[in-house]
Amino acid sequence: MKKTAIYLSALLLVAVLPSCNKSSSSTPTPPANTAPTINTPNDAWGVMGVVKLQTSYTTPSYPGVPSYTIDYNIVSALAAFSDAVGSANLVDAGTVKVNDTILTKLQNNGYSFSPSGVASGSDLGLNPNSFSHFWNVSGSGSVTGFTYQHSGYLPPVGTITSSADVQTNAAYTLSVNTISNNCDSIIWIMAGPNGNVRHTTRPGVYSSTFTASEVASLGKGDNLGLVQVTPYYVMPVTINAKKYYFIKESCATKSVNLK
Repeated sequence: MKKTAIYLSALLLVAVLPSCNKSSSSTPTPPANTAPTINTPNDAWGVMGVVKLQTSYTTPSYPGVPSYTIDYNIVSALAAFSDAVGSANLVDAGTVKVNDTILTKLQNNGYSFSPSGVASGSDLGLNPNSFSHFWNVSGSGSVTGFTYQHSGYLPPVGTITSSADVQTNAAYTLSVNTISNNCDSIIWIMAGPNGNVRHTTRPGVYSSTFTASEVASLGKGDNLGLVQVTPYYVMPVTINAKKYYFIKESCATKSVNLK
């Protein structure tokens, strides 16, 4: 199936978030801890989705106090509506809500809800255990208002078990201890200061191996690498004679050292 130029990062991040200004500093910047992009079919008038970003943090050890790992989830929602089938030109759709959360309309007419996260002490976004996400689009201009209840849990993903130390002159197998079989596909990503590499596999796969040349292309640096495992599924729905795609995904992440 052909794919459109509407890309999703944390479902839609590339399409809906404004570009960041590049720093003039020569210091490498760690890759952003956001979910990878997903392509949607070329008959889409819009996409709406919920993404769970699952991150593990290992505390430092001290004499008499062993380290331990904390897993936490941040759940966001994003949306984008086009002026034509498969178009990357986004249009105003009025007020967009998922459950009781109003998404913020951005400068390019994309919509985003981004919780503050752990730094705020409590704002972890939408409930990661919700079965249904109720979308309410008020409508504006070419977008007729509608509501839709997208049922189904966010696809579960476990903890990344592969090493945090990556040798950049060798192949690397990215693995996870458990992952959903109830998804359309799984995205596997390695990222570093010089770029990123991604694989896509069928459900039921617990690992993906990146070649030595793929790993070498990422660059080097301690804590400058990131690996991700993301199961997702897509639900096409025709509303007001237009096809929209509702997406749910979960993304396990881990910081790595590129040696």
